[in-house]
Amino acid sequence: MAAALAAEISKEGGGAGGGGKSGEPTHSNVFIGNLAAGATEDDLKKEFEAFGPIESCLVTSKSGRSSGFVKLGSVEAAVAAVAGLNGKNGWIVESANYDVGKAPKYPKGGWMGKGWGKGFMAYGKGFGWGKGGWAPVPQLQKDDGPEKAEPPASDNLYVKHLPLGITDEVVKETFAKMGEVAELRILRPDFSLESAALVRYATAESAAAARSTLNGTVLEGSTPPIFAKTQDKSGGKKEDHVYIKNIPASTTDENLKELMSKYGEVKWLKVMRASPGQWKISPTCAALIEMGGTAEAEAAIKDLNDKELPYSSLIGPMKVRYAENKAKTSPDGGAEPTLPGTRLAV
Repeated sequence: MAAALAAEISKEGGGAGGGGKSGEPTHSNVFIGNLAAGATEDDLKKEFEAFGPIESCLVTSKSGRSSGFVKLGSVEAAVAAVAGLNGKNGWIVESANYDVGKAPKYPKGGWMGKGWGKGFMAYGKGFGWGKGGWAPVPQLQKDDGPEKAEPPASDNLYVKHLPLGITDEVVKETFAKMGEVAELRILRPDFSLESAALVRYATAESAAAARSTLNGTVLEGSTPPIFAKTQDKSGGKKEDHVYIKNIPASTTDENLKELMSKYGEVKWLKVMRASPGQWKISPTCAALIEMGGTAEAEAAIKDLNDKELPYSSLIGPMKVRYAENKAKTSPDGGAEPTLPGTRLAV
């Protein structure tokens, strides 16, 4: 198994993030992560050929998760492809760690001596090796790509972009304002920063009201108490840096910046949602923020520490659509609607 994987890496370059000291790519080999099941080389070629000639293309799969590599004719074409395709179709598109055939040779005994090692040698920014297999670092889902046609109107709704760990009660509190909720189920794929839900109303009229009123709004509710303090680093404190935790894993950079801007200039921030090889995603995460000065950082810490924040201040809006009703045979031989599958990509 190790030899086969090493050969594959050596052939096409591994992971994502290959670049010189300046951070600019030094080759034209591009890594594509988060491919849909069943994606083919033709699918990749169709997207990448707009950026220039393709020298080689490969789709691989590990533990049911697909990724790919496309070698373009020039570094400039690769840079343009990364800029144009990253995030499209939910893909992670970045410069591969290595050019084709340039991956380092590993000893016959395996990587890092015994076993695989933690994080699989930090193999690329986009992927890591965990107990269950090869896993992409989860990304917040965006709705700027093409989507399926919405199913016909019914009494059943599909709701995206809910925070992880959300309870039936909290979701029902928001949706029950539109009418009687007959059935509700929270959905969480194994490797995602967000939850989704299926909400079935007692009447189609209530579902229509919820579809038109709640789509594009943020779920009501609030976070656990926020923990905020000055960042500690190498035994000292960075007085103008704020460390916060207990924010939702689906916190957006834009919302966090808007929140922190109330206390002064935000020079830099990073939401630490997950890392390569991390297979259990926590409902909450931490963030680091560099403020314009010590006084601004202190004001933020004083106001935010131990405070519950409304979801609307940190996460994006819900997407509410009609759910697909797949028919199944009922005991009396007729057809009855069933809940759709639990995949978020709907």
